[in-house]
Amino acid sequence: MVTHQARKTISRIIVFVAAVAFVYGSCRPAWAQTYPQWRDSLPKDKVTLSDYRRVTSRWLKWANQFWTGSKALLSIDRNFDFTGTYALALACLTADPNYDAGAAGISRTEAASRLNKCLASIQAGQTANYAHARTPGYRAAVLLLLNSSPNYNDFLRQQIKNSRNDASVRTDGWVEVSTDESTESDSWPVAAGTVFPAFFQGDAEYQSILNRSREAWMELFATLDMRNNSTVVDGKSVKDWVDGTNINADYTIDNHDVWHIGYAYDSLRLIGIVWAAYNKNNHPIPGTFYYNALPVYEKIEPLNLWDGRVAMPAAKDWPQYEYGETKALHWFAYLKARYADRVAARMELNILRWMEWKQQLHNGSLSGFREFSNPPANLLVDEAFNVIIAHFLNVLYPSAVPAASDAELNAACNGDVHAEYAEAYSYRTDHRFASWSKTKSRWQIIPRNGGDHMIEYSFNSLVPRLGATSDYNNYNLQKFDGGFAVTGQRGTTGAINYVAFVPLPDEQSTLAIITTVYGSEISGSSSGMEWNMINWIFNGNSRTIHKNNGSVSVSGASSVVQSINSPWINVDDSIGYVSVYSRQSSNLFQYQLKSISEGSYDGQNVSYIRFGWSTSAKPVDHALLTICDATASQTAQMADGVNARKLDTGDLRVRGVWVKGQDGAHYVVVSNFNSGSRSVSITLPAQAGETKVITGGAAGINGTTYTATIPGMTTSIVRVGESGVEPPPPGRRQIRKFPMP
Repeated sequence: MVTHQARKTISRIIVFVAAVAFVYGSCRPAWAQTYPQWRDSLPKDKVTLSDYRRVTSRWLKWANQFWTGSKALLSIDRNFDFTGTYALALACLTADPNYDAGAAGISRTEAASRLNKCLASIQAGQTANYAHARTPGYRAAVLLLLNSSPNYNDFLRQQIKNSRNDASVRTDGWVEVSTDESTESDSWPVAAGTVFPAFFQGDAEYQSILNRSREAWMELFATLDMRNNSTVVDGKSVKDWVDGTNINADYTIDNHDVWHIGYAYDSLRLIGIVWAAYNKNNHPIPGTFYYNALPVYEKIEPLNLWDGRVAMPAAKDWPQYEYGETKALHWFAYLKARYADRVAARMELNILRWMEWKQQLHNGSLSGFREFSNPPANLLVDEAFNVIIAHFLNVLYPSAVPAASDAELNAACNGDVHAEYAEAYSYRTDHRFASWSKTKSRWQIIPRNGGDHMIEYSFNSLVPRLGATSDYNNYNLQKFDGGFAVTGQRGTTGAINYVAFVPLPDEQSTLAIITTVYGSEISGSSSGMEWNMINWIFNGNSRTIHKNNGSVSVSGASSVVQSINSPWINVDDSIGYVSVYSRQSSNLFQYQLKSISEGSYDGQNVSYIRFGWSTSAKPVDHALLTICDATASQTAQMADGVNARKLDTGDLRVRGVWVKGQDGAHYVVVSNFNSGSRSVSITLPAQAGETKVITGGAAGINGTTYTATIPGMTTSIVRVGESGVEPPPPGRRQIRKFPMP
């Protein structure tokens, strides 16, 4: 007999199974289902081949609409032909004994037939090459390794042979800074040309092509220090392998005149194909292959966010931020396959989740959220290509490597990245990602809770902007454990805009101080402080703004500016903003629901919320405290006039704040915007206990008096411990060194 309790349990199981079936089976779930809800309904341990089968099958079902009977032709824009990528999807799926005809939309027999027709079309020269890849050798290597169309193996081998001389790299001569690097475009022919030795070990040209392949990989990531490097690799010294630089001396990669993380992953992403070709053909991996590739990744590893996104501090806009995700995906699939790396497994798992969620909102397409505005077809295909190559690596190297835990991910990725030549700096902690860039004065603050769907958006960057988005004329960067400080100015005559951006060592709080001075007075000739936050389907197209007298839900877009007469606001119980001080006596915060220029997608507004103080006719003198992973009540506690308050410095160009950190300690933060040093004496609001100077020159506290001599254009930070007990210092990231080939 079934008891009442048993019936209730069975009912719950049925409801759960139905919900899971909806998540996995629906092409377009309800818009109100936010990404975090969907993500948290999935297993959290590891990515499996079945996950890739599901995603690639759904993409194939979407792509079948472009099947012409002999090839797959996508003519949305530029008349771009994506037969090659369609063939790769067919090859991955037909190599899988658990092929799912329902998910793919065609039977296994039909899929195999279409694969052969695609190859016949390519052989007959009826199709264009895949975007960027003017040579097909890397694609032919994938199809050969999958062995999905044995009748075309000779043709595929010939394609590899035809690509044998394509590996060429354009170096810049021996220069320290290399702008608009060619690594992204060079990586395609390098991958295409260097698979030849793996498949043709007995060929007469084997040795000459192998030597050229060794040189190409060395040159692809060549840095200035290699000019004097006498280390012997593969029989020659490093300096004799290359004739110039191709990336910056600090292993960063620029493109479009910015520090470009997407292009860094562009350069890394085809490495897995070449490694698989050599590994599966039992050919030793030459020591020059991937030289400096791992240091390039080690440099940017702190940009790996908690839920799988990759931060792009200098990205120009939100679509570009998304575009970089899948470029990283099969790099992580390669690290997992080759090194059994748990951090890579975590990033691969979460990026694939992210792509699948977006895919369901697009009837199976993997193109992201860019279909609503002039979609370049090569980008539509590019996202799919990246996922399919990661699928290919999982077919060849099915792995049970578990994804890293939160603690493991933080241990590997917490810490700083200094892009010296791009003049940008980032610091990742357990609860906060903060970055700064000289270009357009870009800032970025991302909380762990809400992470990927609380990223800020603005027209030229993804970061809060302070009035005009001009570059800094003068600045000073100070580094310390747990955070950093940037003190600078924009403008040299007339009204000068002074700014300090200070992610504090408590690893959650960030201070932004802005003042505009004209001669001997505070000026109103600036648009003040603004910062923007995406408001779209990530979060069900709705945000809740908490304030001191209630809350307001916002959605959609509107040209009306709304005022919030509150000294603090909090968004979605995830990130808080406190007005430490402001020249405005009321309406401390304002917000406006803005539409992104691309418009809407499927009737849903593509919008963002612009927060800030509208101060065009008022003096500009503000300090804003941002607290990551903070609830509304935690934010309110910081706005009580005690925990965060202005300090009287007596100098227009010296600004001070007393603030309680989320680690329990208080911090005295004083920014000197003068060109020369200043000696200051400030009365604090409370008796100080044990103190420690974090940065900014000689400083001390005696009772309630803070005294310091602060160098010009720097910020002094002193930690004041609770009850005389200093909090333990934050840990710094230990760079994980992967073994070189």
